[in-house]
Amino acid sequence: MWAQLITARLKPGKEGDLPRMVEQLRAVEQPGSGLLRSTTMQDQSDPSRAYMLVVFESVDLTVVDEVSP
Repeated sequence: MWAQLITARLKPGKEGDLPRMVEQLRAVEQPGSGLLRSTTMQDQSDPSRAYMLVVFESVDLTVVDEVSP
């Protein structure tokens, strides 16, 4: 199992779009990518900061997912 914690900044005025962006990402996830789970969090004290925890079956599948279109 392999996990990545991704920190991202949202553009000013786009903080409320985070749920829509997450749904768009889930819609394009490829079957067989090895993704087991993803969790998105938004910083309450700084809504422009978002965190995504993604868990894959293996580090090898993580690399494959990084280079997929």
